[in-house]
Amino acid sequence: RSTDAGAHWSNISSNLPKKGIESFLDLAVMASRRRPELEFYAIGPRTEHIVRLKQRLRAEARPVNLQFPGYVANSVDAVRQVNVVVSLSLVAESVGRTIAEAMAARRPVVAYDSGAVPELVRHGRDGFLVPQSDLPKALEHLETLADHPDLVVEMGRNGRDRARQLFSPDVFATQLNGIYGRGLDAWAVQVRSRA
Repeated sequence: RSTDAGAHWSNISSNLPKKGIESFLDLAVMASRRRPELEFYAIGPRTEHIVRLKQRLRAEARPVNLQFPGYVANSVDAVRQVNVVVSLSLVAESVGRTIAEAMAARRPVVAYDSGAVPELVRHGRDGFLVPQSDLPKALEHLETLADHPDLVVEMGRNGRDRARQLFSPDVFATQLNGIYGRGLDAWAVQVRSRA
């Protein structure tokens, strides 16, 4: 959603260090120097790590537009609060659930190009992929989205279509049947080889 104050970017996670929450804070600090109107939300539970990051944030020389609204039980409600979902996870996610939920909710994604993320997000179509730890490139993409709200809508629509394509019940059932079929075939080969 857009407001007079600017665009809203969010990291939705467990707020553990491995989820890249410190990188998200660094991104918000960088944005405060170039685009102070951008609003950042770190949505997730209050952890010891968050307490330390808030202390670090208070020590910044300039105001940083980063809020910690806390845990939101329903991920749909969390995603609705923002225009774009940012994923800076330091671990290669095997399943990008938050990213898939963002795409299903018509939210572009800016994420590290690692793990399963490139299988979900098509760079330039559903969002933007950046090399791990390349926060200047991530900020550049956020600025592009802030400057072009029509691109947010277009990428959101593309992401929704992609989520439907990848995660519809029919597609899931077909993929699950394929997995079971391959498993049964492998089992049959083992049984025959023992006989």
